[in-house]
Amino acid sequence: MKNRLSSRLRLTLSGVTLLTLLLMCVLVFAGMYFQTTADNREQLRQQAAQLSSYLEASDDPVSLLEGSVFTQRVTYLDTDGTVLYDSEVDASRLESHAGREEFQQARENGEAFTARSSATLGQTSLYYAKRLADGRVIRVSGTQRGMLRQVRDLLGYLLLGAVLCFGAAMAFSRPLAKRLAAPMNEVNLDQPLESDVYEELSPMLRRMAQQNARIADQMASLTAQRHELDTVLGGMKEGFVILDEKRHVLTMNNAARAMFCITNDPVGQPMIAVSRDEALLRLLDGQGTECAMQLNGMTIHLSRSHVEGGGTALLMQDVTAAQAAEASRRQFSANVSHELRTPLTTISGYAELLSSGMLQKPEDATEFGRKILAESRRLLTLIEDIIRLSRLDEGVRGEVTPVDLTALIQHCVQKLTPAAQNAQVSISASGNDPVLISGDHALLEEMLTNLLENGIKYNHAGGYVRARAEMADGRAVVTVADNGVGIAPEDQQRVFERFYRVDKSRSKQTGGTGLGLSIVKHGAQVHHAQIAMQSALGEGTTITLTFPAQSSGKK
Repeated sequence: MKNRLSSRLRLTLSGVTLLTLLLMCVLVFAGMYFQTTADNREQLRQQAAQLSSYLEASDDPVSLLEGSVFTQRVTYLDTDGTVLYDSEVDASRLESHAGREEFQQARENGEAFTARSSATLGQTSLYYAKRLADGRVIRVSGTQRGMLRQVRDLLGYLLLGAVLCFGAAMAFSRPLAKRLAAPMNEVNLDQPLESDVYEELSPMLRRMAQQNARIADQMASLTAQRHELDTVLGGMKEGFVILDEKRHVLTMNNAARAMFCITNDPVGQPMIAVSRDEALLRLLDGQGTECAMQLNGMTIHLSRSHVEGGGTALLMQDVTAAQAAEASRRQFSANVSHELRTPLTTISGYAELLSSGMLQKPEDATEFGRKILAESRRLLTLIEDIIRLSRLDEGVRGEVTPVDLTALIQHCVQKLTPAAQNAQVSISASGNDPVLISGDHALLEEMLTNLLENGIKYNHAGGYVRARAEMADGRAVVTVADNGVGIAPEDQQRVFERFYRVDKSRSKQTGGTGLGLSIVKHGAQVHHAQIAMQSALGEGTTITLTFPAQSSGKK
């Protein structure tokens, strides 16, 4: 940049010098030419004035002129333009000068001055004519070199001067360029208006400051937009990836990194280095706009869209839970159909027998009616449990009120005591101190009832079911324990699934629907409670519900 500035400065300085020299020469030569012309005119006028005084005083002007010696050409003209005398040419050989401009003007105005140039000779002839008292005209003429000839005569000196000036300009331009550029090199580009430089640069510095302000505003806007985009992408549960036209990663949010199980920054890497999944690569090759891929034990739904400029955007959705939920829904539908069909088939069969009139013993009708009633109650209980689960799935909650878990356990134990006595199982509630939480009283009662009923149903004669509510570390804890049949380890994680039964034959005998523990699980989720199970085959089962501290209290 410095060399370019120095070269431009040398050329500019040399050009200005040459133009200045040329202009000065033109002005000098023009001044000299016009001054010389004025001097020559004055000389011719003085000589003509002197001659006119002599001629007017002489009786024989022609003889006077013929006896004189002149340095300039002198012509004496009669009133009609006839040449009476010429100092250089025989007058008889000259034609009449009546048509000459200087003669005509002198006759009219008393005097005249004219000039005629000769391109061939490169000189100019000057004529001064003066009218005498008798009407005759005396003319004095001389020559001077033309301006172009003077320039041509001095051309060598002019060229020499131009070469010297050009050399001097070239020699002084480099240090001059450095001196001129030094303040510009010290300009603070971040704060240009604070720089002490040439006043002529002020408009440029103002524009630089305005441009800096615009750039700063644009950068701030881009930073804000980038921050907003990062915030949006960071808060997305879905994975989001943007690739350039070469399939290099431009952006990948945290959700996508978690799905690919990468911890380093993938920006700038080719997508194939992140994942070589065939479904993903086919999608990037343009084979469709959506696909599913298995990634680290998850089922990922991919959507591809085009980005202006040739890039690609990928939206990744983890549909593992959705697929599991769909499978669970289908299983639930199948289970509901089966569970409903069983009591309905029983009811329909007994009703058909009753309506056919084929019964021979009255006690058979009573037994059939009893079985129809039992299956109807079982069906009603099943429907109520299904409705309850459906409402829990939809997030429908009852009124939240203060609930004393100790009193609620005692109420449920009292309510189920007859059933326990029929099964020859002892049931009891320990603890007298109130344990308060805020919750759905009806739902909590159903949860405790289900736990106590399971302890009674899946027990043996002489067994027990014990329930207790207490405060531990500021949290409300409910424990329901029995010494019944117990649950195998492989079944303990599944007993909270809908319609899952460990012993289907025993459940059928006891009238269980397979939804009791599922309701307990969903009820615990509604109350943000933790549920834990300890069980062993032949030893019994203990289920513990731990409610959060902020919703509990103790008197």
